[in-house]
Amino acid sequence: MRNRRDRQCSRMKILRAAREEFALRGFWGARVDAIAEQAAVNKRMLYHYFDSKRGLFDAVLDNDPGDDRPASMLLALWAALLEGKFASLPQSAPAARACERALLKQAQREARLPVQLNPGFLQLALMGLEWLPVLLPEAVAEITGHAPTEEDFPRRKARFRKTLLDLLAAQAQASPRDASGKPRIRLGHPPWSMSPDQ
Repeated sequence: MRNRRDRQCSRMKILRAAREEFALRGFWGARVDAIAEQAAVNKRMLYHYFDSKRGLFDAVLDNDPGDDRPASMLLALWAALLEGKFASLPQSAPAARACERALLKQAQREARLPVQLNPGFLQLALMGLEWLPVLLPEAVAEITGHAPTEEDFPRRKARFRKTLLDLLAAQAQASPRDASGKPRIRLGHPPWSMSPDQ
C-alpha cells in the first residue's frame, strides 16, 4: 500500500515539475534533466512512468488542473505548435499587416475610428480574433459559448468584427473636435486606449 502511495506521489511531483518546465520553455526547450531534478527523482524513474518526453508532455496536458490560467494557456499554445496548428493560421505577410495598419491610421484621420486607440493594438486585437479560434479552440468555446467548429462560427465572428468597428466609428464621429475639425482626445480615457503616438 505504501509503495503505491509513494509511486503516486512521485508521479504527481514529476507532473508538477514538468508543467512548470513545459509552460516556461515549451516542448523543445524543456529539459528532462531539469524536470527530474525539480521533482527530486532520477531520470530512469521519470521514463518508467512516462516512457518519453512526449509522453510526459501529453500527461501534463491531460492532468492540467487549470488552477494557473497563464500556465494552462502557454501549455495549450505549445501543444498547438507541436501539433502543427500554426500551419493553418490565417497568416499575412508583413507588407499586408503594414497596409492594414496604415488603413487603420487613415480611418483615425478621417474620424472613422477613435484617435485615442493605438492602431497597432487594435490590429493586434483583430488578429487575435482570427488566430485564437485556431490555436485555442477550447478556450474560445468556453469564453464565447460557441465552438470554432460550429457551422455558423465564421459568420458570428465576422458579424462581431463589423459591429465592433461600427461602434468604434460611431464613437469617433461623436467625439468633440477642435477648430480644424480634428478629434480632441478626452482626458480620463480608459487605460487600454492610447494616442496613436504611444
